[in-house]
Amino acid sequence: MQPTGVRSYYARFGRSRRIALAKVGRLLPYEARERCQKVLGNVAHGRHPLHGLGGDGLTLGQFIDETYAPRVKANRPRTAAKTLGKLSRLFGSWFAEPLSRITIERIESWKIRRVNAGRVATTVMRDIFTVSSVLRRAVRLGKLADNPVRWVDKPRIDRRPKIRFLDEREELRLRTALNAREITRFRWHDLRHHFASRLVQESVPLNTVRDLLGHSSMAMSLRYAHLAPDLRRETVAKLNEKPLLALTMRLQGNHDPTAHFYPIDFMVVREGLEPSTSI
Repeated sequence: MQPTGVRSYYARFGRSRRIALAKVGRLLPYEARERCQKVLGNVAHGRHPLHGLGGDGLTLGQFIDETYAPRVKANRPRTAAKTLGKLSRLFGSWFAEPLSRITIERIESWKIRRVNAGRVATTVMRDIFTVSSVLRRAVRLGKLADNPVRWVDKPRIDRRPKIRFLDEREELRLRTALNAREITRFRWHDLRHHFASRLVQESVPLNTVRDLLGHSSMAMSLRYAHLAPDLRRETVAKLNEKPLLALTMRLQGNHDPTAHFYPIDFMVVREGLEPSTSI
């Protein structure tokens, strides 16, 4: 029996798993037992629990209207209308289908069509997770054996940050517009990425950029490292510079132990590490 008072027949299998057969009144007790035996037989043979039982099961639309929608409106009143509208717009054609017919293959086909239509991977994933929340709730209430979204291959998402900064002409236009007060509600924080990008392009060390922007870790500042490829080349090129060493030399012909030592600076040849002749 559900909290609403509705009584239903359930088939239990596995570890604490169950699936709804029908509401009391729609099936007689012996019909519910026969249906339960078929469900258990399907599970034993590795088939879907409702395989071969026809389309008499609970439909997606019925579950949303009777169970999911009231719960969303009660727990998430601010976003309930948006969520339900999104389900109707994207998956309305599935509302008349039993929950058991929403399979992995069907969701995969829907995903491929969306990607081929030009939708970005993050949008497709958000849409899939919207219907997944419905199916997950159905599994929890025993209306569905498993959530097929769990086994759908997720589209690859490009998580590399997209750094956008103003070029010289754009910056000039912005400054002109600000001086003329043509832009309202402007915040200096809006130029945060531009500020960091320009600093890195001017060869400012990343640790200094991190300190100026208040980044909690160096990883956040490393997003801008690709804007200064010349700085990396210049840093490596410093290894080719000849070091300047300061040595001391005793003047020849003077064996006085109190003789003074004089520092002499000269360049060291890299190959032989011998002093040059230009002392």
